[in-house]
Order: sequence, then structure tokens, then C-alpha cells
Amino acid sequence: MTKTFKIGEYALGGIIKVITDKNANIKIEVRDWDDKSLVQSETFSFVDKFKVQMYLEDVTTSYYADKIMAKIYA
Repeated sequence: MTKTFKIGEYALGGIIKVITDKNANIKIEVRDWDDKSLVQSETFSFVDKFKVQMYLEDVTTSYYADKIMAKIYA
């Protein structure tokens, strides 16, 4: 699954892209709003829910982190 969240000024870079694969890995990419270049990226295991939450709260607000977490772990 690939899901892109265009958050804007409430996120580092403005765009957060979440990619999950069949091996239960979650890759979170932070991309620039203007040119879509990669600002930073991190990969987590699906069972590292706390680490995923903390990373998302570092790059965006807790409100959007909760919304993204709901999509990942739905």
C-alpha cells in the first residue's frame, strides 16, 4: 500500500508518503512540497508501532500523526 498525505505547513517538507510492503515493513518518506524531493526517510517494522508514532510526531503534529497511524494500522 502506498498513501500520500499532503499536509502542507504542518509537516516537515509538506508531504508524507507511507509505503507498506508484504514483508510487514513501513517506509515513511518526508518530501518537499515544491519539487517532491526526498527530505528524509525512515523504515520501521510493522510491530514497532511506538517508534512509528514517535517518528511521525517528530515530522508533523500529533493530530496528523494520529490520522496517519489510523491509516497504517487500519
